[in-house]
Amino acid sequence: MSLSWNGRIVADPVLVRIHGYKVAGGFGLRLGVEFAVPAWDAATFGDMPTVIFFPASVQVGDSEPYAIGRAFCENPKPFMVTASGSSPNAALFELVLSPAAMERLERTRNGRGMQVKMTLQAEARRTEETRVLTDEVSKTFNQSDWLAVLEQAGYGRTMLFEVPIPEDERGTEHWSRLLERARREFLLGHYSTSVGTCRLVLEALTSELKQDTATQSASDVKKRRDRTLEQRELVLRQAAMDYASPSHHTDCGHPDDLYDRRESQMVLGVTANLVASALAGDSDRRRALASSS
Repeated sequence: MSLSWNGRIVADPVLVRIHGYKVAGGFGLRLGVEFAVPAWDAATFGDMPTVIFFPASVQVGDSEPYAIGRAFCENPKPFMVTASGSSPNAALFELVLSPAAMERLERTRNGRGMQVKMTLQAEARRTEETRVLTDEVSKTFNQSDWLAVLEQAGYGRTMLFEVPIPEDERGTEHWSRLLERARREFLLGHYSTSVGTCRLVLEALTSELKQDTATQSASDVKKRRDRTLEQRELVLRQAAMDYASPSHHTDCGHPDDLYDRRESQMVLGVTANLVASALAGDSDRRRALASSS
């Protein structure tokens, strides 16, 4: 299809790229469209029209597509119709998604690529005559393309609830690397692998902070009200490791060992918070010890 005036092609649009950008309170998408504009014979077709674009409707999904909003063209007049024609003429259409909309989109994508469809609308004007031109363009962006969009838009950090992970004073940065691996596995749709990586994070954290014995002692306290806050946090960490253990021990063979997106996201968020709290607490204890000595 194309943008046409009485059967005469004004421009052939193609959706070629997508990028993300950061927006306060949301996530921005930039859709790149290129227009091939053929030469216009004014003697045959009359005056050359001026084309001005309206916001484009954007849908995502292939089997059951749904609308995610309208994208505004940065330059409402991205090309000119001339006697010589021109190609390509690039234009960017911008769309801002709310956190809820992005989360719905990611649930639908479920670790795969994403098909994006735009319904372009423009007003073509010439002397004493105006017409509305419409066309649809679509493109399926593969998994790596879409992961780049999420990174550019800052979705990964929000998906982790923007939990600040303190720097490990030992300088290993072990936690951030493992958490980043778990987050990437989540975005790739490898939910059970992400959960298993979260368990590795918590096991390594407990071992390096030398809290194995303290964790066991906290679990052995029979009355919950007798536990200190620190002991309750250790019990919570152990519960998270227990929850993640089927994914870590892949030879169990139970169907329930496979985690879905919701469960994986829960474990990822809990793990990030537990790491942040444990490192902050360890830092406080080190400072207190240094000041008392």
